Amino acid sequence: MSIRNLLLILAFSTFPLFGQYTQYVNPFIGTGGHGHTYPGATVPFGMVQLSPDTRVDGSWDGCGGYHYTDTFIYGFSHTHLSGTGVSDYGDILLMPVAGKPTFEPKEYGSTFRHDNETAKPGYYKVQLDNGNILAELSSTLHCGIHRYSFNKPGFNSVVLDLQHRDRLTGYEIKQVGKNRIEGYRKSEAWAKEQYVYFTIEFSQPILKTTWNENKSKVGFTFLTKGAPIEVKVSLSFCNNEGSNANLNAELNQVNFDSTVVLAKQLWENELGKIQAQSSDPSELVKFYTALYHCFLQPNTASDVNGNYRGMDMKIHKAEGYTHYTVFSLWDTYRALHPLLTVIDRKRTRDFIRTFLAMYKDGGRLPFWELAANETDCMIGYHAASVISDAYAKGIQDFDTELALEAMIAFANENKYGKRVYQRDGFISSEYEAESVSKTLEYAYDDWCISLFASSLGKDSIAAVFKNRSNSWYQLFDPKTGFMRPRFNGNWMDGFDPREVNNHFTEGNSWQYSFYVPHDPRDFMAVHGGMNGAIQKLDALFAEKSGTTGREQADITGLVGQYAHGNEPSHHIAYMYNYFYAPERTQHLVHSICTEFYTTAPDGLIGNEDCGQMSAWYVLSALGFYQLAPGLPQYTLGTPALDKATIQLENGKQFKIETKNRSIVSWYSVPKYDKEVRMFISDEEMQQGGTLQFEVSSQPEDASHDYLMIPTDADMIIAPAAPIIHAPRSFKGETKITIEALRENERIFYFLNSDSLHAKLYQGPIQINNSSSIHAFAVKDVNIETLKSPITVAHSYKVKNTWELKVNATPNKQYTAGGASALIDGIRGTTNWRAGDWQGYQAQDFEAILDVGSMQLLTEVRVGFLQDANAWIFMPQHMEVLVSTDGTNFTSMGFVKSSTASDSKEVQVIDYALLLKNPRKTRYIKVKAKNFGKLPSWHPGHVDGGDAFIFIDEIEIK
Repeated sequence: MSIRNLLLILAFSTFPLFGQYTQYVNPFIGTGGHGHTYPGATVPFGMVQLSPDTRVDGSWDGCGGYHYTDTFIYGFSHTHLSGTGVSDYGDILLMPVAGKPTFEPKEYGSTFRHDNETAKPGYYKVQLDNGNILAELSSTLHCGIHRYSFNKPGFNSVVLDLQHRDRLTGYEIKQVGKNRIEGYRKSEAWAKEQYVYFTIEFSQPILKTTWNENKSKVGFTFLTKGAPIEVKVSLSFCNNEGSNANLNAELNQVNFDSTVVLAKQLWENELGKIQAQSSDPSELVKFYTALYHCFLQPNTASDVNGNYRGMDMKIHKAEGYTHYTVFSLWDTYRALHPLLTVIDRKRTRDFIRTFLAMYKDGGRLPFWELAANETDCMIGYHAASVISDAYAKGIQDFDTELALEAMIAFANENKYGKRVYQRDGFISSEYEAESVSKTLEYAYDDWCISLFASSLGKDSIAAVFKNRSNSWYQLFDPKTGFMRPRFNGNWMDGFDPREVNNHFTEGNSWQYSFYVPHDPRDFMAVHGGMNGAIQKLDALFAEKSGTTGREQADITGLVGQYAHGNEPSHHIAYMYNYFYAPERTQHLVHSICTEFYTTAPDGLIGNEDCGQMSAWYVLSALGFYQLAPGLPQYTLGTPALDKATIQLENGKQFKIETKNRSIVSWYSVPKYDKEVRMFISDEEMQQGGTLQFEVSSQPEDASHDYLMIPTDADMIIAPAAPIIHAPRSFKGETKITIEALRENERIFYFLNSDSLHAKLYQGPIQINNSSSIHAFAVKDVNIETLKSPITVAHSYKVKNTWELKVNATPNKQYTAGGASALIDGIRGTTNWRAGDWQGYQAQDFEAILDVGSMQLLTEVRVGFLQDANAWIFMPQHMEVLVSTDGTNFTSMGFVKSSTASDSKEVQVIDYALLLKNPRKTRYIKVKAKNFGKLPSWHPGHVDGGDAFIFIDEIEIK
């Protein structure tokens, strides 16, 4: 064993050597259902996740590479994502083969049985049916190690497949010694440009190499004489110099068994940061497995020499910190990062230094970063939340001026509706998809920036972002009590709070109407006070389960319309504490912990999402949760453990004790150092002490002073942007009305750009030309007049008098306001989610246009859209027919699709039919043939998905 590894073990010798905590970890939890975890070998936050791959197609439930329902292993690859909803990784796949190598995955792979499979932290083994080979896996920070025990001595092989899973765009495999291989793999999937360099060292000399045709796969043949073959594999995202250095530092003169011991000690060290006790062993399995999941990602991205690949794809050096990758921030800012500020403060500092390095290297804080690639997945700018929360908790050893600069740049970039949000005070749906969710999450992140700026003494900056943090108010409809999408100055028509649609991110209005984590007091105010807020929460949990609209696989774990299987709901159960009803929080938290977390493979109710699902459980099982990261306050619930001791990095201990807890007792009265509390600050927690929960089967009276709500927010008194009732298009003339959303507000308006002559609104406004209507509300408070954001509606005068009858039924989410939208002169853009397109699924399109009189027709032009990822394809062809009586039609010809069906580009194409022989007609029929079933390469093909036709606009000459 190397001196380095011996020192590592000695350094951790104060922790148990016999699995005190690892014995309770079951890595198979989450590998079934929709958890999307993997069972293989890794160490805390390691670069390598060495795990079996049972799926190669990147399917929804194959995102982690493994699903418990499978019975076939293709091989063992060295990188995996834990619980994501999009597939990637699965790099550098190895597979032992009895006898000669083969290169077809179905041939070199093998069936297996779960009763021949074992998984523990840092260790995995399975008996492969084909050849009766025992495969064992372990890992270090940058390396994986395999041990293959072949049933029969003689010539046996190991296959290396670089074509596994995502698209291979570059590679090299070269032998550099009798038992050593080097190479790299460049691939494209979720990460568009991913580099993985590898060094492989076999414990026996390679007797023969066999290659496939393009040399992306190779078989190594060995003469085995009863002894197993050990395979050491090191990775680097930089170069082979890095992979060699990583191998020499971590596995030089180390064998498989000693690696297993070291991995186990690393896990004992990490898991031992929280020492939990319970009379029920299954509770400890749930708790420590959840804690284990919290330490799987982010992953180390820098080599032992400090080198890492930056967002600019260049090689940089991490000075004084470890560089990380895989930041699923939309998920993890909510619970995982707050948990790590308690038990992993140094690593949290390194995360923030990583963020700032990404900003310097790539010009932007991470959004959803993966392998030095920005995937631009999900919404918000939640790196601001992580930074602000850490700083508020005393984790301040980073460049704060650079951090503020990066936050502001991130918040103000011209992407994802942010400029509209800043200009208008909210996002209207015609400008940006998922407008409600983005407005709400931007408002929270702005609050985080305001806190951070204020703590640095930047009061003017803090004031700007504090004002922006109130933007959620502009989307709250006081008549319905819901957050609603706006469209063209008005609320969007056809509102159904249960509907999952393009105005919300993986959710609906029920779930997002509670997304004001930074401002619970004002949330209570807009609902009419404490009772109104409680009634709204009660209605959420009592509402009929199930959603309408678009299918969304993420929305699982429903309690009414609360969806624990997805992140937007995660804070909601704790909101009762802020409305003086802690017994409801305690009941719900107990139920969620009991029903939605189990010890079975499907024991996670939704995607693990890089630790967020498990972090919610860890915090809740300990008895506290942070509603709004940024404000260093935890609200208290009810523990799922008898006792727990948190070993703080400052050397102190924070203890949690529960008295009288049972399966029928979960209502609690928390006490911190004998003082009744419902909130505790991070500063108090870091000082140590004891938090006691006295539990009973009946709730306590909730009218105690200890329920006083800590808050940073001021009461909202500014008026809301008014509602403008204006048709998107009209013929002749039309009337416009404007409505204030709150009482005691006056409305002013102006037309087009005449802002200097705003008039007091006193009644309907009549227009007979295309116009832009601008309106704002004002409210007098003491001697100050407050002004709302400006609402804008555009009303276009249609130049024609045509009538259109559509003989097809659009999807109710894509109606564009009716048939007239197809001939109103307003062309849809590639932002099809804005609402200007009509969508028809699993049917052909047919419409008859009546131009009112006999006219000479020379050309018909129809706009179609393709976004293959969203199931929208160009029609196979368009046919134009004409008629003088509206009954008998004659075909004028076809326009066939010229767009490749496998093109991933979002594009708008006009199908134009130029009549060689112009013809007088009154009626024009347009028919478009649907693409049909999704093609075989499409992820939706597996489920027999049907394509959409998206159409707008029909034009004639």
